Amino acid sequence: MVGCSKLLIFNLKLEDMSCTECIKIVADLEENLVELKSKTDHILIYSKKAIAMSSTAFLEIKDTVLRNGFNNQLDEITFFKEIKPKVYGKLIFYTNIFSFETKRPKSSKKIQRKYLILEQKKIQSFVIDNQEFHRYYLSNSTNLDEHYFVRQMAELRPCASSLHFLIDPNYSTCHDYTVALIIANEMLSNYFKIELDKLDSKNLNVSIR
Repeated sequence: MVGCSKLLIFNLKLEDMSCTECIKIVADLEENLVELKSKTDHILIYSKKAIAMSSTAFLEIKDTVLRNGFNNQLDEITFFKEIKPKVYGKLIFYTNIFSFETKRPKSSKKIQRKYLILEQKKIQSFVIDNQEFHRYYLSNSTNLDEHYFVRQMAELRPCASSLHFLIDPNYSTCHDYTVALIIANEMLSNYFKIELDKLDSKNLNVSIR
């Protein structure tokens, strides 16, 4: 059973059928990912299964929204600002982790460290390229939500993520994909930091001996 606190984290009016169902899907996904992680410590196996789980949840919330719609604009904004990016961000994160670990050098720690730092720089470049919206989102601003997270507004306000709107206008807004990237990059940044710390720890153990 999912706790009430989890079902209320998005600050929604729960009478909206789409949002209520989607919150349950997200909560189930998070519980399943935690359970999956407890059962395997092999990163490639874990990330591959996590991709499948996240993809399934992503399609489920899409089906729910297209089937039920929203009661009002506030619920639509909440979905595209908080719910969809949360699932999409996980899908992006695990897809990147699987790709990263598949291509990760198996040679010296120095080369692995260089590879990790390069990935961190990609994240930094994204933040710089999107710094205005990045500040808006992280500061919990809401004054432009109607432009960023309402579907028909993408037609009136072209943006960097408008390609997603053109491909799937019924399920995309101007910046929900950008929010998903911010969420994914935050998780990736933490992952790369942990991996760098592991390499440094191994080097420290060698030097102590």
